[in-house]
Amino acid sequence: MEPFRWRNCYADVQTYRHARTIQTYFDDVIIPALDTLDCKTEELEQRGGAWATFAKPDMQDVIRETKLAFSLAIQSIWERKLRGYIAGCARELYPAEDLQVRIERADWEGLQKYFAKLRGIELRDFPSFMILDILQHLGNAARHGDGKSAGRLVEQCPDFCVSACKFGSDALSMTFDHGPTRRA
Repeated sequence: MEPFRWRNCYADVQTYRHARTIQTYFDDVIIPALDTLDCKTEELEQRGGAWATFAKPDMQDVIRETKLAFSLAIQSIWERKLRGYIAGCARELYPAEDLQVRIERADWEGLQKYFAKLRGIELRDFPSFMILDILQHLGNAARHGDGKSAGRLVEQCPDFCVSACKFGSDALSMTFDHGPTRRA
């Protein structure tokens, strides 16, 4: 892969901490929360009886909603960081143009256009674009239910969506398997 080249901006310098922010959130917030819910589910199973029969599906709903909330949080953090980065580049590279409000209000396609204008490279050219595109559509589908992003998500991830997404007229319901997360 050929390296991307562009004029560095102060916004580029500020990105140094983004990976650490999301990794800390994942390690110190998401994983412990999911582990706690898994433990509660196991406790219910061990108790047995009529209580467990009714309580376990309720806990599974709590786990599903918690995973959905964390997915939204990750997508939101990422999108705010991207918007901040693009706005920072715009302030430095095109100070005479007032692009801040337009960047704040841009949809996903608009953000891609601003990135290309400011950096001279399409976001699609980055190896991670497909994952980021899926993340963006996942966040939109989780927020808004059926719609354009939900349809794109089904197109992009048919295997994931067949088992994990239920698109109904009310909302999007997702299940995620975070797998074993407990640390020794």
